[in-house]
Amino acid sequence: MHTKIEDETQGQETKSSGYKWIVFGVMFAIMGIVLGANWMVMPVLFTQMSETTGIALSTFQTIWALIPLGGILICLPAGLAADKYGVYWVIGISLVLCTVFGAMRGVFSSYAGIAIATFLWGGSSYVFMVNYPKVIGQWFPPNQLAAINGLVMAAYSIGAAVGMSISGTMISAAVGGWQNTYHFWAALTGLCTILWFVLVKEKRDEASGMKKSQEAIAAEANIGSMRMVGNILKIRDSWYLIAIFSLLMGGWIGLTGLFPSMMEQLGWSRADANNSMAVSTVAMIVGCAILPMLSDWIGKRRWIFTVSMILCGLATVMMFLAVKTPGNSMLWVFLTVLGFMAGAMPIILAIPVELKAIGIALAGTAVGLMNMGSNITGFLFPLAEMSMLNMEPIWSGLLFGGVGFVLAGLLALMLTETGMKARAKS
Repeated sequence: MHTKIEDETQGQETKSSGYKWIVFGVMFAIMGIVLGANWMVMPVLFTQMSETTGIALSTFQTIWALIPLGGILICLPAGLAADKYGVYWVIGISLVLCTVFGAMRGVFSSYAGIAIATFLWGGSSYVFMVNYPKVIGQWFPPNQLAAINGLVMAAYSIGAAVGMSISGTMISAAVGGWQNTYHFWAALTGLCTILWFVLVKEKRDEASGMKKSQEAIAAEANIGSMRMVGNILKIRDSWYLIAIFSLLMGGWIGLTGLFPSMMEQLGWSRADANNSMAVSTVAMIVGCAILPMLSDWIGKRRWIFTVSMILCGLATVMMFLAVKTPGNSMLWVFLTVLGFMAGAMPIILAIPVELKAIGIALAGTAVGLMNMGSNITGFLFPLAEMSMLNMEPIWSGLLFGGVGFVLAGLLALMLTETGMKARAKS
């Protein structure tokens, strides 16, 4: 016997089964090129930029911090705008801005110019990060939401890995330096922008297989922005989602920014330090493809996410124990486990779309609030770590693993279960 949810899913798949993969392909390209590669190209160019501009290498760390600062300011307005006016134009305009501001990073040679261009690019890039779960919710059925979120997130890791590995060497040498390298990636961003405008179209949630709540209906009635935020914050699950995503991303940003440097300070080679996050990134690509798909297949969200985050936390603590002994081969095992289990992160981004009180209509605002929180913790966790630099590494492991990952996983148990099995019973 088919459930109502299964019938809705099958009907939706029949209606848009072919076109949705075109949408997926465009989003995959945007996430990999516009966000992944364009973001992570910067650290590998900092040395060249310092040599040609005369700006101290350490100063570029402050420029790097301007990207999440732009995210803090833009995440909520980006989500609100998409909920009120639609994702097509909001994301499309942001991609145009990403192309312009991305190229501007290669125009200036002064600190102020590079900093302003980076800040503006960072804010523009977060518009897609906030709203891509809403696009997925529009075009994909409930039994594929987590899997597609995972695959799109995997594109970020792929783009970041490619951008970091070839931009500072192959591309820079081929195009004539760091400035033209930024122009190269801006040109690819422009191509992604054209693909978005030509191939993607808006879709309202009548055929999404999701029931509308009163809050969702109100969002379509052009209510005020602050009232939309108020509607979201009245929902208990919204607070849990904000807290979970903030803890999770705070731990991840703090960990990935600190660990390679700590390895070098403790006697590991520079090559090992550089490869440490590469190992986790590759493992995360695999995890993003498998764990969200497993969540869809089992029909459960909370337990898959919780177990994965607890294992992330344990792996992090063990990493900070193993790193004390240079050459300890078990470190690579723990790095692999961390990366693979972190592949469960996209599951949390499927939940706002699935919650009846939020749904597709309010998903942009909800994910905007989640990203705003994550950028704040992404700024605060590294600051907390700076005060612990002279302490035993295990305390850093407990901060990132225990407070960041494990607590996020445990809080997920407080969420309303939105997997297919729970939806079929409701």
